Amino acid sequence: MDIMKFMKEKIDGLKAKIVRSGLKKVEIFLQRRNFKRVFFEKNELKTLNQDDLVGVGIRVVENNRQGFSFTNDPNEVFEVFDRAKELARLSEEDEYLDLPEPKECVLVEGIYDDRFEEFDLERTLMLGKKMVEIPRRVDGRVSLDSAELTITVMENLVWNTLGLELSERKTTALFFLMGMAVEDDKVSSFDYVADASVESSDLDERIEKSARVFANRVISSLGAKSCPSYKGKVLLSPNAVGTILVQSLNFLVNSENVQEGRSPWAGKLNEKVASKVLTFLDSPRKPRKFTSVSFDREGVPTRDLVIIEDGVLKSYIYNTYRARRENKKSTGHASGGYQSTPSVSMNAPGLKGSFSLDEMLKMMDEGIFVRRYSGNVNPVNGIFSGTVKGGKYVKNGNYVYPLIGTMISGNIFELLNNITAISEETETTFFGELPYVLVDNV
Repeated sequence: MDIMKFMKEKIDGLKAKIVRSGLKKVEIFLQRRNFKRVFFEKNELKTLNQDDLVGVGIRVVENNRQGFSFTNDPNEVFEVFDRAKELARLSEEDEYLDLPEPKECVLVEGIYDDRFEEFDLERTLMLGKKMVEIPRRVDGRVSLDSAELTITVMENLVWNTLGLELSERKTTALFFLMGMAVEDDKVSSFDYVADASVESSDLDERIEKSARVFANRVISSLGAKSCPSYKGKVLLSPNAVGTILVQSLNFLVNSENVQEGRSPWAGKLNEKVASKVLTFLDSPRKPRKFTSVSFDREGVPTRDLVIIEDGVLKSYIYNTYRARRENKKSTGHASGGYQSTPSVSMNAPGLKGSFSLDEMLKMMDEGIFVRRYSGNVNPVNGIFSGTVKGGKYVKNGNYVYPLIGTMISGNIFELLNNITAISEETETTFFGELPYVLVDNV
């Protein structure tokens, strides 16, 4: 049975019931997630599974009160609507509760590849096996700890009684490899490589490239040494940029954190918060990108948004509720799935770069390169402290030797003001497509 088709039929009947009820503000959010997943551990197949998950969340806003309920059972959609109505009747009043009105929404091109619908477990397993075999063929010293490939087909549908109705399908192949290199009694830093694609046509090529990059990275970190303590230049990889900078920026510009007094950047719009080198963007409408999305959890069209421009804070990010609290419009950042009411988060964070990676290396008379960062980052007080993983000591613009036992620490707000260069080159990370960033005085 086609569970999504069955659910849509039930939803069509529910829409008629909602109209008859006379309620003015009701939202239906329908979501499907079909996936095939293969997971390897210690070069051995550990998990091979698939599922087709469908669920619906229903939100009722009546007399400034909100009720919400959800289900993954098509036969329960009418009961879920009734529960949401009852919860709205019992909830506290909040004058800022509302649903968005419809706006013209152009769907992002190239984020759905129907050929992924035809992928079965056998083909997924074949690609997974290729991914784990390549690193050992590159160099027998590579020891793979784990690897995963997940093929996902997503479909989101948003409907509300104000006339909004949008749907979008998106495909993603996401994979990663984790491990190290071992040579006699030498063990490299633990490292990983990840990539993602919305198209099946380049998946083989991406897997091949990523597996080779992973192998070469862990081999190059054999024979690691410590470096002397100092305060100076640090080159952050895209992964480290995500862990240290982007996660903090996401927190600082989130309107919920701003309004609830958690973000130190509350009240700092149009003030300098970072180096003039930093322009922080949300770019969710690029064709054929795995981070792209046409509309948010509420059906508000996404748009390119400059959040920090030349070091100056230009905007926070909002969903409808948080925007109404400041008499503003949503920026298209409602997030979440069918199991909860909308929250707020970035769509596709990025940093504008103007330097090549080679140029940035040449700026370093002495410093360290941070491949991965493992530690704590507190965006409230700005303090971060952790260990460098897969790092390298840099001298006169060249990588000299891999690092071991190296710690870095500092303050996020000082770090943001000490950015000296951002690369044009980007890499896929779990945080999105991010560049390299050079900072000083770390």
